[in-house]
Amino acid sequence: MPLNSIFQAPPDIKHSTLHKWAPQLQETKERFHQVHQYARDHLSEAVKRQRQQYHHERKDFYAGSKVWLFMPKSQLGASKKLSSYWTGPWIVCAKPTSSETLIQISPDPQWAQGHHLDTKAVSIDHLKRYRSKLTILASNEASP
Repeated sequence: MPLNSIFQAPPDIKHSTLHKWAPQLQETKERFHQVHQYARDHLSEAVKRQRQQYHHERKDFYAGSKVWLFMPKSQLGASKKLSSYWTGPWIVCAKPTSSETLIQISPDPQWAQGHHLDTKAVSIDHLKRYRSKLTILASNEASP
């Protein structure tokens, strides 16, 4: 029985039936080892492909373009429910290459007045394209 390879055989089963299954059990064990080795060997490549697919929208960020930055911290005393976690606009310092997941951003001078903010390296996951109210109004007026 194949289960006997995992658990001990019941005492009423003779060794002759166990020996009858021994070659098949050995083959099954070898196949399991081969499958697990194949999975271990190819897992890192699969992670790289999935990471590239996840970050495929990075082409929206160019040097000089404005972005929102997600910072999941609420202000002291403010309601978490009513807080906006998006800050900015920030300005992208350099266009990321295909293998980079971090972008250098600096605060927009008009927004950063009164704030002491420095250039930051942040993950692409925490950015989204900035659209000002004027851009949104102009696009709404252009569409019929």
